[in-house]
Amino acid sequence: MVTGVALVGMGLAGCDSGGEPAEKAKDIPASAEKSPKQVPVPAPSVLGQKSSDGGLDQLSAMLLRGRLSDEGLEILEEAVEQNPAGAAEWAVTLPPGADRDTCLETVFYNWGWEDSTAALNFIRGTLRGMDRTLAAASVAEAMAEESPESASAALALVAEPIPRGIVIESIVTSGLAASPDRTASWAQALSNPYERETALAALASAWSEENPQACAAWLASNLNGDERVDAAVELMANWGSTSPREAAQWLAGQRNAAGYIDAGDELADAWAIVDPRAAAKWALQETDPAAREVFLETVVMNWVLNEAAETINWANQLQNPELRKAALDSAFFSLEDESPAALDYWLESNPAHPAREAALKIRETE
Repeated sequence: MVTGVALVGMGLAGCDSGGEPAEKAKDIPASAEKSPKQVPVPAPSVLGQKSSDGGLDQLSAMLLRGRLSDEGLEILEEAVEQNPAGAAEWAVTLPPGADRDTCLETVFYNWGWEDSTAALNFIRGTLRGMDRTLAAASVAEAMAEESPESASAALALVAEPIPRGIVIESIVTSGLAASPDRTASWAQALSNPYERETALAALASAWSEENPQACAAWLASNLNGDERVDAAVELMANWGSTSPREAAQWLAGQRNAAGYIDAGDELADAWAIVDPRAAAKWALQETDPAAREVFLETVVMNWVLNEAAETINWANQLQNPELRKAALDSAFFSLEDESPAALDYWLESNPAHPAREAALKIRETE
């Protein structure tokens, strides 16, 4: 099962994220048309197998032999259907690791979808620390498919900023798939500055991957200041990787908006990876001198790491002396910083190149 919960690198070990909810959890209506997330169909030998303590014993044996498989997830989901509390108690006894996290996510997502009140009560009375955060985020993911507002009951189970941020990201990512506008309004209405920032960043990142045009229209109409800048940067990072020309066209209409250069710099970075020559041409067409220099430097610094000779030759042919110097300096600085051996190779291979002096100057200053 895949969930929106992400704990890696968050530094949560030993964190006490306990807390009491501000309101009672809401059950998902029995009439809801959605169904729990499905894993790939397992081997026929597992289909129809009854999940009981024996099923969990079988799953424990499977985990001892190797990593968690689709077959094992099917057994676990059947166990949750028959005895969710027992499945949860079993999952928390597993040794730390990715399989344990996946089992907890599976248990609490499915339990949260079927009976969110019972799942939240179990978390409140039983789990602490990282387990509490992971379980709350998984239940929140299930509840947010109905509405982000209902998932606030899961958010109320954690108190510390970082765990709350993880649950918020889970709510936004899940809610966005069901109701983008409603989820965006929920995120924007959060009163805590850190939580609002976290929610809007998660919203822009996920929405710009799924529907960058809709994300762009929403942020242009609803966000201002730093929130707009941050969202535009996320938008350009994703849109620039898939449809950079379309992203550039939208950005051109935002010239007077906050964060134009920041967003353009992110577009230059993404575009340079997929088509550096086109990105460089776009950067040179920028009419604002400060923005043009930033965009050009970003493109060149990425391009040179993959095609050093071609990038340097291109930069050296620029007619504008200021732009030529800026592009060459950016190219040689990037090589010296990321791969000194690559700069050595270029110097050895080009003893009479007209840009050689510029490369040596960069090397002397570093």
